Amino acid sequence: MNKKLLFPLLLLGAGIVFIVISLLNPGGDLGGLDIKIQKSSLIMPAAHKVYSNPQALNGQYYLFKALITNNGNKTLERVSMKYRVPGYIEWTELGTLGKMIPGQSAVVACYPSFDEKITGKTTESMEKAEIVVEWAGASENDFLEESFNFKILNRNDFAYTNVPADEIMSWGDMFGNSSLIACFVTPHDPIVKYYTQVVQEKVMKGESSGISGTAEGAVKFLLSLYEATRMSHMVYSLFYTRSCLSRSKG
Repeated sequence: MNKKLLFPLLLLGAGIVFIVISLLNPGGDLGGLDIKIQKSSLIMPAAHKVYSNPQALNGQYYLFKALITNNGNKTLERVSMKYRVPGYIEWTELGTLGKMIPGQSAVVACYPSFDEKITGKTTESMEKAEIVVEWAGASENDFLEESFNFKILNRNDFAYTNVPADEIMSWGDMFGNSSLIACFVTPHDPIVKYYTQVVQEKVMKGESSGISGTAEGAVKFLLSLYEATRMSHMVYSLFYTRSCLSRSKG
């Protein structure tokens, strides 16, 4: 063989081998795939149904949002994400992003579906969310993995805001979670349990606690609630201390 042709042929052969390997193993490494997590610092059990619903309150109550970017020079096929919260949520698919070409980004939001039993939680704890990003051709060693810690509060605990105390600038920042207050009117709340007992034992005294279909019945029921409130010495107060807000700082 002509020696002048040997070197070009070797280069050509090496190029063909490289191309074949790339085609057979398109996801052989992270390929420059990058992920950035915007996480929630806490979950309030009483509002667990709000966290699971992307339509509730404009979807602002999520566990995390992930920005995934393909910073590599390969197109990744069938990119998907899953997550879990050990002890609360098993591995759950967050959907398939499909093909991601170099430079492309995608945002995935996680609205966790906690079991109803979370409303029986009587202590605060630190939990971990684990995230895995997969794509076609990648092995388990190649998967992109992330995790972060967050708090699950006591079922009766309310965080006035998710804004860190040193970033609060307005009244809206101080009481950003006020829309969730209604979630805490539950049978588990001590004051609600006491209030129910007062209504049943001292006001209704065995009468039906429901509202009849008449205006008179509705007025009678409302008067009973008012009387129960007066007898229980219930008062409403609103106060702000830095400690109230610092609990929600991540």
